[in-house]
Amino acid sequence: MHPAVKRTHELLLLLCMLGLQACAQQPAAKEPSLLAPNAIDGIALLPPPPAPGTHEDAIDVAAVKQAQLTRTPEEETAARAEVELFIDDFQPAIGPWFVESRLPKTWAFFRQVMRESKDITARPKDFWKRPRPYVSDPSIKPFKPEQSYAYPSGHSAGGTEYAILLAELIPERKAEILRTGRGIGWHRVVAGVHHPSDVLAGRVLGQRVAQELLASPAVQQKLAELRAEIAAARTQATSP
Repeated sequence: MHPAVKRTHELLLLLCMLGLQACAQQPAAKEPSLLAPNAIDGIALLPPPPAPGTHEDAIDVAAVKQAQLTRTPEEETAARAEVELFIDDFQPAIGPWFVESRLPKTWAFFRQVMRESKDITARPKDFWKRPRPYVSDPSIKPFKPEQSYAYPSGHSAGGTEYAILLAELIPERKAEILRTGRGIGWHRVVAGVHHPSDVLAGRVLGQRVAQELLASPAVQQKLAELRAEIAAARTQATSP
């Protein structure tokens, strides 16, 4: 082969290799956002928490102490299991087939919901900076101390969001799913890491997030896709 032709071939080969490498380094396509930026202002939506030193605050702290004293073994077990909250905590309300290996798209969707809604609760937490109940009263012993502030409860918000969305996907288990979502908030009081008013505020915020999501045509389209995945997983799980 003529040296000039050989060099041309080598140059073309090098350019092809560089092109392939550049393609391989391109980041994966990002999922479209489910929530518009600043769609929900938790500071504007929620009332302020009880002020420190007030009678209302004292009653809120006393309720945590009472919840810890009277908690059942079942409540304690659930509270400890829900420290790292996600939709697998709803499996007892739905069925043993409700697992990630059967429902990868469902799990991916709720992970995105979790990521996008996290800041919605973080902003009011950082705005009001309400101490955790065990900070106000050291006689309260939390299952696991938390680094963030108390109001509103992120677990209560997340449990409410997940419950409302899951009830849309699996309506025949709606009562059990909503009961589980409500329990997730209460178990944070049992665990000594939230006041009842934190939990109530979390429920309000979680309901607002769920309403925003359900109003989106793109989310409704996604839910239709997830219903098909859920139906297939349930059929596969019950087939002999």
